[in-house]
Amino acid sequence: MSPTFLLALMMVVSQSGLLYAHVALLNTNPWIRKFSICVPREEYATCVVQPDPTAPYKVTGTVDFSQTDYCGYYGDLLIRVTLKGFPRSDPVKDHGFHVHQYGDLSDGCTSTGGHYNPFNMTHGAPSDEKRHVGDFGNMPVQAGQVNQFRRDWMATIFGRYSIIGRAIVVHAGTDDLGRGGDPSSKENGNAGSRVACCVIGRGVK
Repeated sequence: MSPTFLLALMMVVSQSGLLYAHVALLNTNPWIRKFSICVPREEYATCVVQPDPTAPYKVTGTVDFSQTDYCGYYGDLLIRVTLKGFPRSDPVKDHGFHVHQYGDLSDGCTSTGGHYNPFNMTHGAPSDEKRHVGDFGNMPVQAGQVNQFRRDWMATIFGRYSIIGRAIVVHAGTDDLGRGGDPSSKENGNAGSRVACCVIGRGVK
């Protein structure tokens, strides 16, 4: 048997052994199997905003969401806000908006409860590590309208803490992002009354 043939035979045996070990590992380790055959999937959600019956002006529009599930790891939640109906004379140029606990509009926006806060955190800015899941901060209003695209690293439309079925609430005032120095600042950002809201439901692209 020539040295060349022997070397080739050893390489084939070695590669066969590695292949067998890899297949065996895939068949016995569900995490490796999951990530080996997983195909990322994208989901969508939407919220059709309607004015609160007591609001002094009529804000309408949509808040649309999309997010990708990378085999158990969720990418950032992408949020598109398209609203109209703010008075052009409104001195407030940044309006707070949040995800609230309940998708219940039986008493207008009042029945949506407080901010969605499953981890019992204090209120903060969207970029803060300690914040409510529902803390989306403020949206800028120009000429009575909002057209904003943003990302959020904490909220999700997947899994146990999904925001689907909960509510978006638009506020009359500016969210102080928990920096107001009073107890209500750490609870709701002193964002004022609720002028519009909607229930988040599953959507399509």
